[in-house]
Amino acid sequence: MTEPHHAPEPSERPPQKLAVLGGGAFGTSLACAFAQRFPEVGLWLHEPEAAAHLAASRRHPTLSWMPRLGASIKPSADLSAVLSGATYVICALPTDVYGSFLATHANLLPAAPLYLMASKGARLGADGAVETPRRWLAATLAKAGHREARVALLSGPSFAREVAEGRFTALVLAHEASERLLDDATFLSGPKLRLYLNDDPVGVELGGALKNVMAIAAGFMDARDFGENAKAAFIARALAEMTRLAEGLGAKRDTLAGLSGLGDLLLTCHGAQSRNRTFGEHLGRGLSVTAARAAAGGVVEGEKTAAAAYAAAERLGARAFIAEHVHKVVSGHISPSVALENLSEWSPVSEHL
Repeated sequence: MTEPHHAPEPSERPPQKLAVLGGGAFGTSLACAFAQRFPEVGLWLHEPEAAAHLAASRRHPTLSWMPRLGASIKPSADLSAVLSGATYVICALPTDVYGSFLATHANLLPAAPLYLMASKGARLGADGAVETPRRWLAATLAKAGHREARVALLSGPSFAREVAEGRFTALVLAHEASERLLDDATFLSGPKLRLYLNDDPVGVELGGALKNVMAIAAGFMDARDFGENAKAAFIARALAEMTRLAEGLGAKRDTLAGLSGLGDLLLTCHGAQSRNRTFGEHLGRGLSVTAARAAAGGVVEGEKTAAAAYAAAERLGARAFIAEHVHKVVSGHISPSVALENLSEWSPVSEHL
């Protein structure tokens, strides 16, 4: 009798290599979280001095809370070395960096790995369409002849510090053919970091981007101590707005009720570690946009995503009251106080509009 053939367990795979592009908070945290799954993790930093410091000291030069890097993590400013032999590539760069990064390094990007886009942001393209890092990367790979390259999304409620500390986190791995990523999700998941499959990358990327806009408005409310009742009502209305916009841009409605929509929205609107919420709170307390950005302590993706969300809503003819007011605040047209007053006086409509 012939023994049935069993697919090898993830642990039976040949040695894998992970490359992480971006040595900021989230990129470094993901490198720490996945280090136990890979014998080698290449971590690319743009600044040679920072890479050298991190490689020598094993301590992040600007993030004092970041754990000491494990031996398998290899920080470097040499992109070719970091990408060489990689079977997975996590892209965790700030959204505004992708244009210059892809223009400069497109020829170095290999076709073979599974690319995992971990950046959460959106911008308005010249043709009026909403553009995202995933789409830029996919287009660059295709132009380089890598049309079969796989680009998936890695998103969900995940503060970098808790990811780095090994606290339980659930993320979404999204791709149009998500069923083909089951082995990858199984391999990458661990006891404290679980990956769930999703076949709607449009919804996942828009949920991750739009929640940052909503978190800025939540910060306005925190600055004025609106209270938990108001915050709960706001989150419900924010989710409805996110869902309207995402559906109009091609997403599935159910996706926004999941980890990368509701889950990420709850975390970002409530959490003290949220840069977008903190940015909004500083604006609400009277700081300028420049000062609030500096006080938030990192990239505030929602600031520019608000412009793309508002413009998309105008083009779609969709209601986007929150995105409109956040955009007008960060562009200097109204104050947070006026925005809150307008939001508080929002005319009653059907809850589902």
